[in-house]
Amino acid sequence: MKPNPLPFLLERWAGVAKPTNSFAGRRVLVTGANTGIGFEAAATLASLDADHIILGVRNMDQGMEARRKIEARGQGKSNVHVWELDMGDYSSVQRFAARIEKEMPRLDVAILNAGISPNDYVVGVEGWESILQVNVMATALLGLLLLPRLRASTAVTHDLSHLVIVTSTAHRWLELSDFPDTAKFGGSILRAVSARPSDGNKWNPLLQNARSKLFAMYVSESLAALATGPNGKLEVIVTSVCPGACKSDLMRDLLGKSFSQTLTLRVFDILFNKPTEQGGWSYVRAAALPSEGHGRWYKTTALTQ
Repeated sequence: MKPNPLPFLLERWAGVAKPTNSFAGRRVLVTGANTGIGFEAAATLASLDADHIILGVRNMDQGMEARRKIEARGQGKSNVHVWELDMGDYSSVQRFAARIEKEMPRLDVAILNAGISPNDYVVGVEGWESILQVNVMATALLGLLLLPRLRASTAVTHDLSHLVIVTSTAHRWLELSDFPDTAKFGGSILRAVSARPSDGNKWNPLLQNARSKLFAMYVSESLAALATGPNGKLEVIVTSVCPGACKSDLMRDLLGKSFSQTLTLRVFDILFNKPTEQGGWSYVRAAALPSEGHGRWYKTTALTQ
């Protein structure tokens, strides 16, 4: 992997403009919204008068605290609701989507932000390495399950719904050598990447996170291909988004593991990370794109090839 953080430096000093698009009357969902960039995206949507905001969170206590903070800001007239969603458990994802179907007559915007980057190698209850499970597998499942409600909302409002998949520019840093041999996994790249490293290779959570973001790009492309009707008419705008380097809690598990690792992350934070709220603004700007944004990647402030 060949990281190139220099664009982050330029992005930090250029900044991200706060979105001004009205979300009045819109019903929106943000996953992983109890903290960090997801929280700031939800708070921004509230300030832009989104009608209903669903915070999809694993920890309900933290979700309720996030709702209190959004309401305390006193911006907009949004109804903020906290729903439980554990992306490490397919049954939780299915229950969540079923609740959307049952309780939300419309869903106009869904921002799938939930992601993790733990320091240690962990296999979750579904049998996948945890970063892949949350960032890729459950994100793909939730996106598929939400598409029918997003389509139905477009039919009612005659205003295209949006599905936003959070990715990262780190997927561009990968090289072929960053992927293990798939032969002993029946040719499955996902199984190979999910397996514990062998041959003395150390577990590298930053590499695994970059891999997961590459797979998430494929998830976004696949969902975009499913977002048109039988007549070829676009029914849901599907966009992937990279917020760039921002202050967030995503790397919290990596701090304190070693002095050198902590120092590196602290220096990176000082030099490259934008304020957390600007990452949320990138999400919201992506969620307001016209049809030209369908099937494309929104990198920080603009659509990018």
